[in-house]
Amino acid sequence: ETGPVAQREPEPSDGDAHNADRRRLVRVLGPPRVVEWPHLRRRELVLVVYLACRGEPVQASSVQHALWGGRAVQGKTFWNLVARTRTALGVIDGEPVMPPADRSRNTLALSELVTTDLAVLRTLYERALSAPSARAIGLLQDALALVEGEPFDAAGYDWAHHDHQYVAEASALI
Repeated sequence: ETGPVAQREPEPSDGDAHNADRRRLVRVLGPPRVVEWPHLRRRELVLVVYLACRGEPVQASSVQHALWGGRAVQGKTFWNLVARTRTALGVIDGEPVMPPADRSRNTLALSELVTTDLAVLRTLYERALSAPSARAIGLLQDALALVEGEPFDAAGYDWAHHDHQYVAEASALI
């Protein structure tokens, strides 16, 4: 079960092998990127990274605040970005990667098939804590293989430093 995690997708939590082939990994342990979507524009990528890090539905106002650093922006600008991002992400086996916004709750989310390398690092670390030492070493090596540089090492990710402390968490885990 050990080996270079950077070359394989994270294990699905429900054990469904089919999901492992469909998962998308958002890289944040270094400059943020998504290998499967290299065509994303800068702000589209920031939106994907933000939603992937949160891993649950997020209030549209929180997303807007994170992406524009609290600056006022017209609703049309924000929703155009969301629409462009949804289109760019497309579908996985007929399921939208970014489902339509829940207008009744005013929330945005990504498919459960999208995760971050930080989430994988956290899972591997937690598994290593209760594993026998020989297995734990392999898990920790796999976890460290995910690290490509300083977490969130690009412009536009101030929210990762301040709002949710993702950079601090990643640094502590590493």
